[in-house]
Amino acid sequence: MLDHIHIIFVTWLITYTSALQWKQLASSDLANGPVGRTSPSNVMYRDSLVMYGGANHCGNFRPTYNDTWLFNLTTLQWTRLLTINDPPLGRWGHFAWIDPLFDSDSMLIFGGRHGEKYDLQAPFSDVWRLNLKTFIWSKLNDGIPGKTIMVGNNGAIATPEGKIFFLNSNRATSNVSAATEIWLYDVHTNTFTSVPILSSFVPKQEWLFSVVALNWVKKSNNHRILDNLKSLVVYGGWEQNQFYRFNVQTGKFINLTSIGPKPPDSAGHVAISARTATEESVYMMWSAKNQPELWFYSYAEHTWSSMNLSSPAPSPRLYTQIVPISNSGAISLLTPIIWYVVGGHDVNGQACLSDVWLLGNL
Repeated sequence: MLDHIHIIFVTWLITYTSALQWKQLASSDLANGPVGRTSPSNVMYRDSLVMYGGANHCGNFRPTYNDTWLFNLTTLQWTRLLTINDPPLGRWGHFAWIDPLFDSDSMLIFGGRHGEKYDLQAPFSDVWRLNLKTFIWSKLNDGIPGKTIMVGNNGAIATPEGKIFFLNSNRATSNVSAATEIWLYDVHTNTFTSVPILSSFVPKQEWLFSVVALNWVKKSNNHRILDNLKSLVVYGGWEQNQFYRFNVQTGKFINLTSIGPKPPDSAGHVAISARTATEESVYMMWSAKNQPELWFYSYAEHTWSSMNLSSPAPSPRLYTQIVPISNSGAISLLTPIIWYVVGGHDVNGQACLSDVWLLGNL
């Protein structure tokens, strides 16, 4: 029965991905655009992407940026925003989101780090707000006292009720991972809370994993709204393909088993929660380093399936970020646009990128 179900799932994926395509919206050498950069943050705001920060990890000159750019998805042009007040210190590997219940015209950023090294630096855990109408920066929170927090662009998940869940991936030393920690930040109360971990199994934590949400969507008058965030699904890490979920309500980690081939050890991948045409929840991952592979995991079947899209496609890269069209729940795989991709650097660290791509049913 499982084999029959898997055949149906794979057949559906083949049919679906036949319409799925990449489309380049802007190249890295676009006139008047930002310089190429590693690990900037990006959010959707009206008909634009808003990019903040990032770093140049290519070549000998390695600056960290604190500029803000807007990419108009209609005109396909970049504009640098001239902001007011001192902006946050330049950073990369931070997380950004917009909470419509807090302020639909403000971008929030959290965390990141300033220097060029990946380990042994105290990263930021502060929270900042940029009003996208007035362009005024303001600091909301100095961070968690006594804690060095690292999240990465894809290492946190924002819920529609104004909270972000994140795993701390900061290393204790260059060779030893820090203890696994899960934290919650609530922008409405402006507070950090440690989430209890009660399971005997606690996975080793590594840099460059991804976090997505599972089981948090329900229908209400044909709209999809937040139910309760039940689980965080975590994949990968530096040269790893560990895959597990953390139940927020029970405080326990569970290994997600799989039948058949699994994705390669992954660093710098990006992922979302998605829904198939039959409303099945799936995990969708793009292994940006191993472009152009897309991987899908069926929670019901415990099975991975991979698909290769025809060119053109983004060049292989690390430290890129996807911008899903929505963070209000699992995205339908039938929607015209699934996500946008911005920046990163090539797998050899020689060229930093600022190109913009979309993935969708085109």
